[in-house]
Amino acid sequence: MVITYYQKEFEQNKFNSNKAWKLINELLNESKPFNSISMRQSEDSTQPAKRHSIPNILNKYFTQIGPKLASAISSPVGYVTPSTPSVPNSLYLTPVLHNDVVNQINNLKCSKSNDPYDIPVSLVKMAKNVILSILQICMIQAFPRGGS
Repeated sequence: MVITYYQKEFEQNKFNSNKAWKLINELLNESKPFNSISMRQSEDSTQPAKRHSIPNILNKYFTQIGPKLASAISSPVGYVTPSTPSVPNSLYLTPVLHNDVVNQINNLKCSKSNDPYDIPVSLVKMAKNVILSILQICMIQAFPRGGS
């Protein structure tokens, strides 16, 4: 009954991040029985986990939870599934394009605080044509292409 309520609430508020976070906090604040990690079952679920196997159990859990949760979420109306190949346990990044950087700069809110160097957002927006190629190169360089 409670699960159905929260599923309905999350579905109705999937585009309202404030309400979604309120629901998450509401769920987290419920009193739940304490479940110590040392009491977790071993990988074969026959006995309590040994200390040295706990990292592997956690790793397995956290690498499998994402796809499980993602399959339970319906796609927004008009969403087109990317045509990239599915490679398990990998991360696919699309190239950073000129328009991507322009859009991100344009979407910055001038009311936000300055960066650590005290450069106001309005100045970044005014200078975007000058700094655009540098920002694009920085974003591309942020993720190495692999190899050594």
